[in-house]
Amino acid sequence: MKRRVCSYDMFAVSDPFLRLEGYCCEMDFCNLRCFCVWSVQLAAELTDAEALALAQFMKRVGFQGWRQNAIEDDEAYLMRDGCVKIANALADVGYSPR
Repeated sequence: MKRRVCSYDMFAVSDPFLRLEGYCCEMDFCNLRCFCVWSVQLAAELTDAEALALAQFMKRVGFQGWRQNAIEDDEAYLMRDGCVKIANALADVGYSPR
């Protein structure tokens, strides 16, 4: 599910308070001090073996792994941040390899 959330408290935002459009992008603001970001919530059903293997992979992959598959450093950092969230979700349900 994709939704717009506030960068401050991560609560859903129905319509932006203010939109700034520029040459390369646009940015929505929830109010005068917070901007909106798009958030995606994922749900997947994994077997026990798949969950453990994915948790092991998340533990082993390093910045070089993300960097060689990214266009630039910023994209690699975004990949890392997403993988950390998935690894944390796996740890929350008991898949946290040492």
